[in-house]
Amino acid sequence: MSFATLEADLNAAVVAAFSNGTATMNGAPIVGVFDNRSVDQQIGGLELESTGPQFRCLTAAVPAPPNDRTLIVNGTTYTVHRREPDNTGMSTLYLHAA
Repeated sequence: MSFATLEADLNAAVVAAFSNGTATMNGAPIVGVFDNRSVDQQIGGLELESTGPQFRCLTAAVPAPPNDRTLIVNGTTYTVHRREPDNTGMSTLYLHAA
């Protein structure tokens, strides 16, 4: 069995075990981990705190390119700001409330 196959199997198992949300993009379900934690940001010397909603999922589950597409997570609508694949088969989608 190749390393790529092992990696894909492990990613699928992690998503299945730890997912806490199902998202929908273009009518297709995407299973992953949703996080809406606080994020500290500095703008012009000012420190601000805001939320940084993110959705982590299998890269193969995300249509390309996902930027500016609507993603519905647990009934809340977001817009995908950017996608960061980690080169292991997983991606983090950074979201803005729509």
